[in-house]
Amino acid sequence: MRWVKYYIVLLIIPFGSVLCEILTASAVIGLSALGYKYSDKIYLNTYCKKFECCHPDLIPHNILALQDKLDTKLFGQHIIQEKLFKAIASHYETIEKSKKPLVMTFHGSQGTGKNYVATMIAEAIFKEGTNSKFFHLFHGSQYDNVDRTNEHKDSIRQEIYNGVDKCAYSLFVFDEVDKMPPGVFDSITALLDHHSLIKGKDFKKSIFLFLTNHGGEEMTFVLHQLTAKKGLYRHETKLHHFEEIMKVGVYNKEGGLKDSNLIKSAVIDFYFPFLPLEEPHITQCIIEEFRFCGKNEVSQQMIDEVLHQIGFNSITKYAHTGCKTIYPKVQTECYS
Repeated sequence: MRWVKYYIVLLIIPFGSVLCEILTASAVIGLSALGYKYSDKIYLNTYCKKFECCHPDLIPHNILALQDKLDTKLFGQHIIQEKLFKAIASHYETIEKSKKPLVMTFHGSQGTGKNYVATMIAEAIFKEGTNSKFFHLFHGSQYDNVDRTNEHKDSIRQEIYNGVDKCAYSLFVFDEVDKMPPGVFDSITALLDHHSLIKGKDFKKSIFLFLTNHGGEEMTFVLHQLTAKKGLYRHETKLHHFEEIMKVGVYNKEGGLKDSNLIKSAVIDFYFPFLPLEEPHITQCIIEEFRFCGKNEVSQQMIDEVLHQIGFNSITKYAHTGCKTIYPKVQTECYS
């Protein structure tokens, strides 16, 4: 059996392209069973260089990059910049002692950055980002049939089981939760609760994100009251100003979290508000999009050409669709 170990090592240099097959074959015989103390390092530096691996040394991929992106690429969301990175970093720092997965909801109207930040998180956790086989995205429009609620519940639960079975560090993102039928998440409440080791599967190392437009209108009203009526600057508003509004709003409105056991059982760790955007934030989005298409020098005229196509509320001055519709407008200007 000792000959097998040296045979594998000698083949690494001349036959690197078939290394994965060799290592797979060696796994059958069982390197661990041979007591080969360097097998984990070989696995990380060979197979995992070519293929995506679920390994604590590789996940998260680059968590510090998340803070940098939040600081430089996200506009008008000071609460997210202050709180989100800490929540995720803490999850990974204490992951071996964790009693439950990290569960968060993102609330806000369209174009405020919910999906954008979810993508940032995926890129910080996995080398392949949203293309990772450990990243699982659920679109609300795929689960919007009320008559099939029980079927949807079983499907979601099974996909989570399968995902965690492949990788305990999986990321599950539920987009457009407001389009899903009430009760659709009741079957997964136990998976997200404390001591969530179920049927031999450990859910405590995973992250669950729920994205919804619910709460957007209520947060817009509160933000306007705090700034226009009470004299607070936008950047002085805090998470506690919006937390209860988000929780109550999503619990009472039609959608996947209406009367949800996720809220009743208090398994959601953080409710994050994505506030409506004002003209300075939209301007930052426009400049960023111009830079993305290769225009490093952006004039005020170029900005104004796009700004004139964006609708703003006449009273609150908040953009109707945030930064969501900016990309195609900038692209038109870039290539005109």
